[in-house]
Amino acid sequence: DMDCHLAGDHLLLDKFVEFSLGHSLVDMWNAKTYQLFFLVGAFSGVWPYTKLLAMLYCWCAHPGGFFTKSNRTKILAAMDYAGTWSLVDLYVLSMFIIAFRLRMASPSIPYVPDDFYLFDVLVTPVAGFYAFIIGVCLSILLNYSVLTLSRKTCRNDGDTSQYTPCRSMPKRDTERMTLGQVQGRQLAPQEWQQQLHCKRAETRLLVLLLAASVVTTIVGASIPSFKFTVYGIIGVAVEVGTPHGSV
Repeated sequence: DMDCHLAGDHLLLDKFVEFSLGHSLVDMWNAKTYQLFFLVGAFSGVWPYTKLLAMLYCWCAHPGGFFTKSNRTKILAAMDYAGTWSLVDLYVLSMFIIAFRLRMASPSIPYVPDDFYLFDVLVTPVAGFYAFIIGVCLSILLNYSVLTLSRKTCRNDGDTSQYTPCRSMPKRDTERMTLGQVQGRQLAPQEWQQQLHCKRAETRLLVLLLAASVVTTIVGASIPSFKFTVYGIIGVAVEVGTPHGSV
């Protein structure tokens, strides 16, 4: 959108330029930004629909041959890991919102009235932007639900190879123990020393990763991450109306 103020008159140009996945891909190809073209086209154009079709096949197809219940669960797990790849387009659109935010104001010079002209160019997210985000989130949730049901099917059939810590262990011949029973069981001194060493190493690693995450988050939020430079007549108009000539 473009919001124009000139000599007291106001004009709003709504939807001056529209962005869509198809038009963006064409512009990227014409600009010869092939890396960005294939990145956005693959992860935001092809992958979401491929994932949904593969999920539908895993839901409806009967196990047989290579497509066993165990392999079906592995396929769903791999798609679950890669589910957030579809949000690459969200990142690109967010960069568009920042990059195309321009403000051209009249300079404070003699013989020129204050606020003689003001042009604001901004990108406004509309229904398609939010629908894409909701669709990707629903796809991730659906994939997780189908994966959970597939794991339950393997468990009910006695296939223990798909056991994960997030669900109950299949029933075995040995008696199941509670956490208190496991901690209070009698172990040899060497076993206790080995377990204690592993727990200390894991705890130190987790604390180190947590501290590194906090530090990098604070640093990344406090310093500039991107710099956009506008060239040509538009760039001159932006700098003229900006104090100290900085954008």
